[in-house]
Amino acid sequence: MTKYLRDIGLIMTLLFALSCTEEEPQILPEISLDQPKSISAVRAVMTSRLKRDGTGGVTRRGITYSIHRNPDLDDSVQEDQRFYGAFDYKLFDLLPNTTYYVRAFAQNSVGLTFSNELEITTEAEANYSILDTGPGGGIIFMDMGNYENGWRYMEALPLDNPNHNNVFWFDHQYIPIGTFPGIGKGEINSYKFNIQTRAINQLSSMQVLANMSSNGYKDWFLPSIEELAEVREKLYLTNLGGFEDDVYWSSTEKDDLKSIIMYFSTGLTFYEYKAFANKVIAVRLF
Repeated sequence: MTKYLRDIGLIMTLLFALSCTEEEPQILPEISLDQPKSISAVRAVMTSRLKRDGTGGVTRRGITYSIHRNPDLDDSVQEDQRFYGAFDYKLFDLLPNTTYYVRAFAQNSVGLTFSNELEITTEAEANYSILDTGPGGGIIFMDMGNYENGWRYMEALPLDNPNHNNVFWFDHQYIPIGTFPGIGKGEINSYKFNIQTRAINQLSSMQVLANMSSNGYKDWFLPSIEELAEVREKLYLTNLGGFEDDVYWSSTEKDDLKSIIMYFSTGLTFYEYKAFANKVIAVRLF
């Protein structure tokens, strides 16, 4: 019996050793790209869906676009820090009335894979004046005169938009995002916030605005403090947009704990804890 048990043990050991030497299947990730959610003259919003991680899990994910077919990582790239599910990407610095080719990508330990390729065409240049109603249904409060900065106009939704309710700046992790105060920076501030912290708190101000849609445009964001000052001067002080004598968040932070708010009644700015709730104004550029 002892010899029999010893032989059985040897066989089991050999079988285990052989199973360990078998190579695991090497599987690439699988990712797809949806039709665009929004296209303007200078921006587009596209959704990619990670359908399979593959071997070892995804280590890099994003979207790439170009005026040439089959864009790759040498072309314009927007990356994502969430390696699962679906995510909306914003394509920046597009030219009006131009055709672009777009692909999503994902990478794991096996290699890099691309999604289906989509062809999109941006809208033509438009001519608006300050205080006109913009294509998104907001009031135009800025006109840069040309598209040299990658955009020309900025519009703000009136206060009757339901997304202006009191919301947190952010109340989960107190981490500095690295935001900016200037004109044209609110969009970058909001996008940086969303790729780093989304899906943690659906009530965060910048995530609320990024998820909203108006007149078919899904590229709204929280203005920087200087953009918020323009809304106050061009709209609030001229009794346009229904903006109240209240406190409004900007997308410009002070540090990991606080961001900048503005009192529209006085125009004064203060630092407010990110976990406090204040009103927000949705703006977009085009």
